Amino acid sequence: MKIYRIPEKLRGIIFDIDKTLYRHEGYFLHQEEVIISSFATHKNISQEKASEMINRYRQSYAEIHEGRKPSLGNTCLHFGVSISRNVDWRKNGIRPADFLEQDTRLKETLAQLSGRWKIAAVTNNPHSVGLATLKALGVEDLLKTIIGLDTSGVSKPHSRPFSLASEQLDVPFEKMISIGDRFEIDLELPLELGMGAILVESMEDVYQLPGILQSFAGKS
Repeated sequence: MKIYRIPEKLRGIIFDIDKTLYRHEGYFLHQEEVIISSFATHKNISQEKASEMINRYRQSYAEIHEGRKPSLGNTCLHFGVSISRNVDWRKNGIRPADFLEQDTRLKETLAQLSGRWKIAAVTNNPHSVGLATLKALGVEDLLKTIIGLDTSGVSKPHSRPFSLASEQLDVPFEKMISIGDRFEIDLELPLELGMGAILVESMEDVYQLPGILQSFAGKS
């Protein structure tokens, strides 16, 4: 875990979903396979060629952007795939219930957090996939809103999904914190917007959040 900033008078928490609220490499790889397979069909090329094109672009991008890799959605956008088409691919192919199961510790964690602060999720998946993921984990009722790829029309990192979360929670940036597993996708821009940020590297990090945030709130 790395704590970048915790706002004084914290009122809202924004969670990333994938690799933040669960750790299941099989499910994450399934999502990538859905996109690569759909991309291959769309371009009328082999999956091997599609994977090679995507990986080469992401690597070359990272080399000139201080190691920051673009999201898969923004990578597809570079190759002429619209966000709406990307949304359709994800809606039609991604199946979280086939991989995930309820996480009682996560449910307890989010219940503690939601008892004190408003919670939203901002995801690069469509709203329906984000909701299905949260349902599979057994925590869908503990978040007030989900901002999906189809909600904002853009893939993180972008200010729009965070602005929509701020509006729907009715909490200004300076009183919110973003929590995720990738600095360049989930945290860098929120910090620029004036939000707090915490990088989580395991589920144990997530389970510790109530104690950390409550301890800090007690000092502010």
